[in-house]
Amino acid sequence: MDDSARIAQNPLVRAILGCAAAVIIAAFLPWAKVSATGFNFSVSVKGTSGDGKLTIVLAIIGLVLLFASAGKRGTLIGHTVAAALIAVIAILDVVDVKDTAGGLVGASVGIGLWITLIAAIAWTALAVYVLRKLTAQPSAVSETQPPVV
Repeated sequence: MDDSARIAQNPLVRAILGCAAAVIIAAFLPWAKVSATGFNFSVSVKGTSGDGKLTIVLAIIGLVLLFASAGKRGTLIGHTVAAALIAVIAILDVVDVKDTAGGLVGASVGIGLWITLIAAIAWTALAVYVLRKLTAQPSAVSETQPPVV
């Protein structure tokens, strides 16, 4: 079995794949709903209209780094940073949407942004756990084996 297949069999990696899939799918869902008070008018804005494109790219980069890592600490750190950046983007966008509301304009956070935020936080936590496990057992990882988690 090659390294990618062995890595994909790990339950933690499967959870990370689920988080990444959620981030990618959520980019196509509404991230914000903007409405005008007094007018029967509202618009939903998808993630792909803004930062959702960046979260998709970061998710793909994070997954490539995860599968390219073969237990190497440097690429796992890159994977963790990609997940954390998605979480930061989601947090900033939630704050931005909430700050937009006021006066005649109302704005609310859409389901896609909430999913992105939750999935990115979970992904980051899992990535940090894998890194800590790797650091605690450096002898258990070789150039050809995935991290023992």
